[in-house]
Amino acid sequence: MGIVDGLHVVIGAGGGTGTAVVRELQRCGRRVRGVNRSGRADLPDGVEVVAGDAADPERMRQVCRGSVVVYNAVNPPLVRWRQDFPAVIDGILAGAGAGAAGARMVFVDDTWMYGKVDGPMTEDLPDRPVSSKGVLRAWLAERVLAAHARGEVATVIGRAPELYGPAVESLLGRTLFVAAVRGKAGLWAGSMTEPLTPMFIDDFAYGLVELGERADALGRAWHLPTPPPTTAGEFIHQVSAGVVGISVSAASAPGRSALPGCSPPSPVKVPRCCISSSSRTSSIPRDTATPSGPDRSPPTRRASGQRSTGTVPGNPPGV
Repeated sequence: MGIVDGLHVVIGAGGGTGTAVVRELQRCGRRVRGVNRSGRADLPDGVEVVAGDAADPERMRQVCRGSVVVYNAVNPPLVRWRQDFPAVIDGILAGAGAGAAGARMVFVDDTWMYGKVDGPMTEDLPDRPVSSKGVLRAWLAERVLAAHARGEVATVIGRAPELYGPAVESLLGRTLFVAAVRGKAGLWAGSMTEPLTPMFIDDFAYGLVELGERADALGRAWHLPTPPPTTAGEFIHQVSAGVVGISVSAASAPGRSALPGCSPPSPVKVPRCCISSSSRTSSIPRDTATPSGPDRSPPTRRASGQRSTGTVPGNPPGV
C-alpha cells in the first residue's frame, strides 16, 4: 500500500501539534488514526481514535500496525521531559520500526539544541545547547536519526520555532494570546524590536506531512518554512488587527531572553527554511507562494543536514 492510500498514525493526537497534523492529513484525503493516552480527542469526523501509551512499545506496535507513516507529536509536560521523553521515543520507534509496522516515523522537534546562535539558524548548525533541556533535545534527535542510520526505522525530523494557534501550549499562547482574548495587556519575553519568526501551527503541520510523504527527506533534520521575519511590535499589531479584532498591547519582560526554543538570546536571528514553501490561510499573513496540494513538490536543501553515525548512548544525558 502506498503513502497516499495507506494509514497515517498520529501519536499525541490530543495536543496542539498532533491535532493540526490530523487536520492536515484529513485535508489531503489520507486515512488517519489518532492515538493518545485516553482514546478520546476532539478530532474531525472520520478519524479513528484509539488509546495508547507512547511509552509502551507493545501498545505502540499494536496501534501502528498497518501504517505507512507514524507522526510522533507527543510532548510531555516540560518538567517531565527527562523522565518521559526517552521512553516515548523508544516506544514509538518500536511501533514504527522494520520489525513491526515498517513505517516511516516523523519526529516533531524544536530548536533548543542549538543554544545561543550568532547568525541564521540552518540545518547544518552544530548542537551547542546552553540548558539541560537543550542537551536532552539534542540527545533525542540523535537517537531518532541513529535508528535510521542502523536501518531499524526510516525517520525524519521536522523543526519549528515558537508556535502559536489552536490548542498550542507555548509561551506565545500563555503570555500573549490568552491576554488578548481577555482584553488585557500581554507580556513579551524578549526584545520588542529584534527579528523573529513565530509560526502558525497549521503551517507546521503542513510541513510535517510533507516530510512524511517524501522518501528523499528521510534520515535528516529539517527546518520547516516560516513566515517572513517580524518583530514583537509588528506581530502584536497583526494579532490585534487580524486575529481578535481588539486592541492588544504587551510589555517586554525585564531581564528575560528571547523565546526559548524559538530564537536565541539577543541579537535574535531568524531560522531559514529548507523545504519549498506553500501558502496557507492563517491568521497572520505569510508568503504568497502557490500551494502544491497533496502531491507535494520534493524538498529542496541548501545545507548538508544533520545525519547520524548510527551510534548513540543508551541512557539520556544527566540533565
